[in-house]
Amino acid sequence: MSRCPFLGITVEERSAIPLHEQIRSQIAGLIQVGVLSPGVRLPSIRSLARELDVAVNTVARAYRALEDAGLVRSRRRSGTVVLLPDRSAQDWARIRESVRRLTIEIAAVEMDEDTAIALLRDAMTTLKRPDCLKRPDDPPGNEEPAAGSSPGRAGEIVDLR
Repeated sequence: MSRCPFLGITVEERSAIPLHEQIRSQIAGLIQVGVLSPGVRLPSIRSLARELDVAVNTVARAYRALEDAGLVRSRRRSGTVVLLPDRSAQDWARIRESVRRLTIEIAAVEMDEDTAIALLRDAMTTLKRPDCLKRPDDPPGNEEPAAGSSPGRAGEIVDLR
C-alpha cells in the first residue's frame, strides 16, 4: 500500500479497483466534503505518481477523469487546481444529513426497512411534477406543469396518485 502525505490518499496495488480509480475517487471525495477547497493546487502528476509509487500515466488518467467531472482544472504551467464545487455537492451533503436524521426517526419508531423504503418510493413517485421538485432556495421561474396535469401553485405539493 502506498500513501500520499499531502492528500492523505492511499492506493492498494492488490485491490480489484484500478489504481487510477482509487486515486480519482479519493480525491473526488476530498473535494466533495470540502477537505480540498476551491483554488487548492493538487500535487503535480509526476510528484503524486512518485509519492504513490505508481506510473505517471495512472495519475494523469485520474486527473483527466476529475477534470471531465468538473472537479478540477489542469493547465500546463499552473498545474491542477480544485474548482469551485457545483451546487450538487452541497445538495448531496444536505440530503445525506436529512437521510441520517430520517433514519434516526425511523429507528426510534422501530419501523422496518422495507416499510421505510416503500414510504420513500411513494414520496418520490408523488413528486414527479417539476414544480414539486422546486427547492426552497430556487428563484421563481417559468416552470411548466407536467403534461396532462392541472397546474398548482408554485411550490405546492400535489398528490398525483
